[in-house]
Amino acid sequence: MNEFGIILGVIAIVAVVAADIVVRLVIAPHRLDKWIESLLDSMIEPESAVRDERLPVAACLDEVLGESLLRHFEQSATSRQVLAALAFRPNGMHESEVQQTVNGFLAQKHKRELPAAVVRKVVMSLMEADLTALRKGKLQLTTAGNRLYALLEVRSGEASPSPAFASPSA
Repeated sequence: MNEFGIILGVIAIVAVVAADIVVRLVIAPHRLDKWIESLLDSMIEPESAVRDERLPVAACLDEVLGESLLRHFEQSATSRQVLAALAFRPNGMHESEVQQTVNGFLAQKHKRELPAAVVRKVVMSLMEADLTALRKGKLQLTTAGNRLYALLEVRSGEASPSPAFASPSA
């Protein structure tokens, strides 16, 4: 090979590597968010047949089920953080403010921020469970959401609100 062929080969290799880097930086993060969103869809959304066969709430709710649901929310950090963010803003928050508040709390604990898709899925699940509602364009806790948050606070033994939620950055 002559020098011209070697230079063209090096340029081709550099172009392929640069294209790979661009693809990984631009396309890969979106694929990760989509993958996380689809994973949450499969974990959160109930089967349509199960949805149609719901029993009345009074028939299902007993102490064991109530205790299990409370334990579930105790273990679901993102749901608790969304509830806490909304509890400290009784006039409501936009979805972006909820995400900023939750990610601010995670940043204080030196944890990775959550993608918008994850926070959105949690908010939608809480809305479907009638724990949050959209009023005048802002998310707010419902009466049930406020009661759940109060129960979780009592069970966790925290007497004072977390400073991460007292003044969210907007």
